[in-house]
Formats: sequence, C-alpha cells, structure tokens
Amino acid sequence: MYPDKKIVIGITGGMGCGKSTVTQFLEKQGAIVIYADKLAKFYTSPDSPIKEELLEIFGKGVLDSDGNPDRKFIASQVFNNTLKLSQLTEIIHPLVRTETRKIIFHSPPECMVAWEVPLLFETHGDEICTHTICVYLSFEEALKRTQKRDGISQEEFKNRMKNQLDINKKMELSDFTIENSGSIEDLELKALEVLRIIRANG
Repeated sequence: MYPDKKIVIGITGGMGCGKSTVTQFLEKQGAIVIYADKLAKFYTSPDSPIKEELLEIFGKGVLDSDGNPDRKFIASQVFNNTLKLSQLTEIIHPLVRTETRKIIFHSPPECMVAWEVPLLFETHGDEICTHTICVYLSFEEALKRTQKRDGISQEEFKNRMKNQLDINKKMELSDFTIENSGSIEDLELKALEVLRIIRANG
C-alpha cells in the first residue's frame, strides 16, 4: 500500500479491552504511535478550528463564557443522541484521518506506525492501514475494567458501546484478534506474536 514499505497497524476493540496497552507494546518495539482520540480532542479544544460547525450542531450552549468549546456540554448532548453524535463524528473523524495520513507520510521509510482507533471500521480508517488488530474481552470483564479505570456507570458503558460496532463484527473485519483475559505478560506475548507474523509477511 505504501511505496516506501511502511507498516501501518490499526488497533481497535471495545472499551476496556486493552487497545492502549497493545499500542504501548508496539511502541516498545519501535512503532511510531498515533492515538486517534488525542487527535480528536484538539477539535473540541480552545484552539479548535471547527467552532462554527460545533455551533451548528449544538447551538450557543456549546461554547463557554470564553468562547471555547465546552467538552462537558458536548458529552451531555451526545450521550443519548445518536444523531448529534453522528454529526460530530462525520466532521471530526475525516480531519483525524487527514492528520494521521500527514504523520504517516512524514514518517521515515520502512517504519512501523501503530494507530489506536476505537472507531476504526466505523470511520473507514482501516482503508489507510496495512494491517488491523482487534483487542477483545467479554462484555462483563470489559465493563469491570472500564468501571475501575474511569468510574463510569454500567448505563454509561452500555450507551458508549451502543455507538460502536459490535465487538464480534470488529473481530470479523480485523486481520488479527487478540483476546485479553489473562495477565499483562500474556497480552504482551500475544501482541509480539502478531507483530512477528506481520513483519514476516512484509
């Protein structure tokens, strides 16, 4: 896909499944790491270039007293409103993908890029990847880990998961799947085995 033989690995999965941990393992192996969520946050930051678009979707309440996007307000608006969430996603994710492509383009030849993207297939981000990995867990275990990490309710967890592809569909679409119910050491070994296969096949 890339003339300079770059390896671009899209890493996805459900909440609490261990996407970031697998991404960090690949970083230890020399990968350039890109977090889609971190790129996306820029567009709801004080320096956001899409304030007018946010106003169109959410109204004047989306900006705080300083004229900056109010992330808590945005979160409250999209929590149970799939239309507004879809409108926001349609604006932000193409920008995130464009920014990701720039990073990939300017990275060294034959390098490896690990791109963590919760909505990899939902936003067609897989189209710019050479390989895709889905990290997965049972619903119960993912809920438990997410509650421990973020302190969210079961209702909020379920609502967030409803806005993503079913984990089984993500697994079906991915080139590789990594089950993460064991230890951190077990997860690393599985990630390294996937990386070995990727490198062996070029």
